[in-house]
Amino acid sequence: MEPRNGRGRLSYADAVERINRIAKLRDGKRAGYSTATIRNWIGRWVIPSHLTLGWIAEALEVPLQDVIDAADAAENERYKVRYGQSGDTTAAETPADSHPAASTSPTSQANQPAVTPSTAPVAQPLLTAAQLEAEMKRRTFAQYLALAGGFVVFRPDIIAAVLDGTSQVDEALADRLHMRSLQYMQQWDALPPHLLLSAVVAHLDEVQIALKCAKPDQLSHRLHVIAAETAAFAGMLGWFLQNRGLAEINLSIADDYSRITGHRPVQAIVLAIRADFHSHVQLGRNVGSPIARTMLDAAISAAGTSPSPLRAWLLLRQAEEHAVIGEQRQTYTLLESAETALMGVRTMPDGMFKHWNSDMYRAFRGNCEQLLGEYNQSILTLVPVLERIKPDSVSNRIALQADIAAVHARQGDPEQSSRLLGQALATAAKAGLRERVRRVAGIRLNLLTSFESHPTVRNLDEQIRAAIAAPHESPS
Repeated sequence: MEPRNGRGRLSYADAVERINRIAKLRDGKRAGYSTATIRNWIGRWVIPSHLTLGWIAEALEVPLQDVIDAADAAENERYKVRYGQSGDTTAAETPADSHPAASTSPTSQANQPAVTPSTAPVAQPLLTAAQLEAEMKRRTFAQYLALAGGFVVFRPDIIAAVLDGTSQVDEALADRLHMRSLQYMQQWDALPPHLLLSAVVAHLDEVQIALKCAKPDQLSHRLHVIAAETAAFAGMLGWFLQNRGLAEINLSIADDYSRITGHRPVQAIVLAIRADFHSHVQLGRNVGSPIARTMLDAAISAAGTSPSPLRAWLLLRQAEEHAVIGEQRQTYTLLESAETALMGVRTMPDGMFKHWNSDMYRAFRGNCEQLLGEYNQSILTLVPVLERIKPDSVSNRIALQADIAAVHARQGDPEQSSRLLGQALATAAKAGLRERVRRVAGIRLNLLTSFESHPTVRNLDEQIRAAIAAPHESPS
């Protein structure tokens, strides 16, 4: 990757001056990079360390992900070098750049000749578990820097010190890790799930590294809980993407960590998300699922009887599953229990349920009413909630539009139903919410089959075909 910024190509001297200045500003020490260092990076004879990648991106005014991609490509190319070639591998395995200004003086590095292909030490693959783990840490840390952007909760030098073994995992670091998890969870209805999932998975890697680096029993229980909650949230985002395999990987991690700690709330969330993959209600179909109901019963039991938004959510989901099979009495019993669980919470906890309020309850109740055939009451419940909902509550807005559209379809109004479904679909497709796209398609197929010749329904069909055919983003 040649040194350049947004205004064009830079000379090696200009690039060195910029990187050294940023390194001094960020680290408080003189890094002492030279034009020889730049040539070694470009020639792929030395791979920059995790901290250096951030300095390079900032100094050259280029996206950090581009720098990371270039470093990973260089590292992959080094791995292709065949075994058995002669030469000292020390420099390849421990590049001089690994700890800038820590063991190499600026003078000695400045006088060091550029490495050429004929004189470069042979870069063999990483051979030991320790070396492989060190490389994993470098890549994970670089990925974290790219995804965190300007919203970094803890300083890179603190994490780097933990990874290098010069510092210990402590309560302060655990606080920062937990805070970042909560901040991601609070954005679940505002950011596209594929973007948020990439950040969450990278953060989960950081939590797991902290767990590995912690001394035996030191903060172990707390870090396991943080990892379990983060993995469960990643599983939920996988569900929004309708990527069952990706969701299950993270749900399994969450399940394992929650069982180690006996953390029942995470076990309940895992059960609920797995239940949603069996649910037909979530995809706009009027079919019940005994599997979903059984798993939700287990989730409700795991969540306990104390008032909480988690318990309310589980009861509301179970109410939908009973409403779709016409069990009116059981539906309203569950709705009443959910309202009690929600009203008993004085302050919503940070995380996924931070923005929960009585309108969330009303949205579920309105959907139950339309599933039970109480269409007029459903409209009276849902429309005011849609009018009050915040513009950035993307997923919930789509669900409300879809549920109101379902009522209009049942009442024989294909035009109003198609209009709302079209609005919901456009937003869902743009946000990468594959589950919501499937929900719209399910309502269309289930409730508008009698109006297939209607112009607005035909237009909706075109929208659905385009949304389903469009390539969707996957987390990197």
